[in-house]
Amino acid sequence: MQHKQTRKAAPGRVTSSTRAARSSSGTASPTASGALTCDQIDELLSDLLADELPYAARVGVELHLASCENCAASYKAMKRTVRFVQAHSNTPLEAGTPGGQYLDFTRAIMDDEYEKEPIDAIAEAVVGRRGRG
Repeated sequence: MQHKQTRKAAPGRVTSSTRAARSSSGTASPTASGALTCDQIDELLSDLLADELPYAARVGVELHLASCENCAASYKAMKRTVRFVQAHSNTPLEAGTPGGQYLDFTRAIMDDEYEKEPIDAIAEAVVGRRGRG
């Protein structure tokens, strides 16, 4: 069974209550066959990961994940990202630390008035690591 997956950037996290409201309005209801679409599954993945789905919804999502490689890969990537963020949540964002290098790099990308280009921030981090080795 092949599933078409299209991704849309969501303006905010969709919660169980907003999903319930959508479902009652008909905009997030299952397809005629009763199966959820990839877009609907995508909206439910974070709630599945947080164990916040009602039993029937969880079963529906898990069935879809078992038969859809794209959605299963998205869920696996989300779990990996959450594990990474949790494992590094106490990383200091101070100069000279990996966290500081990350902060420097992201600032170079986001802040047009920052004195460094992103490539320069990366180069400093790499050269700095070699110099300490």
